[in-house]
Amino acid sequence: MNQPKINNLKFDSLFEGAVKCLRNAQELCDESELLHNNGKYARSFALSHFAREELGKSFMLFRALVDISSGVKVDWKKLNRRFRDHKQKLLNDAEISLFIAAKELQRQEISPDFLFSGINERNSLKNRCLYTDWNNGRFTVPSEAITEQQSERNLSLAICRVAMFSPLLVNLKGLKCEQKDKIIESYPESMPSSPEELLDAVLGKESNNE
Repeated sequence: MNQPKINNLKFDSLFEGAVKCLRNAQELCDESELLHNNGKYARSFALSHFAREELGKSFMLFRALVDISSGVKVDWKKLNRRFRDHKQKLLNDAEISLFIAAKELQRQEISPDFLFSGINERNSLKNRCLYTDWNNGRFTVPSEAITEQQSERNLSLAICRVAMFSPLLVNLKGLKCEQKDKIIESYPESMPSSPEELLDAVLGKESNNE
């Protein structure tokens, strides 16, 4: 069965979709916290993981929002593929981690690549927190795969990110009334294609604001 395509959306529709991703991310955090507080660490981990994916999806839609507002052609086919691809959502989450840690990485001269190196393992961990798995020579159920500490850490990260970025992203509604040349000055023409480019863009923009 073919999924409906996201195509040729107007500003208001994209903004609504992005905000709904944020709202769902917050609801997933709330429900994850309930599960964690009741000792259901594996299922709590699953929901906080999905919350981080939803935040990544909101970034995709807000990026399209910036492009529409600045007169840049949106690659709708690419957006459709990325919006439904789980590894792409994890990549977006890693980019968010890089944004948060940018200054510290530069101070310690650490390559940002390590933030992206564990995407396959994180996707595997998501599966282990939902399904019976074969691991280390035996079958394991999710409750054996996720510890209280893992659940707490992932939930804390999800809550922090949603709280940090939601107000910033929602403020992009003002783009609708902004002049195109000012939008182009404030945002890169396209998203960076590598961790190094993203780090340079983040640090460069922060330097310009200091």
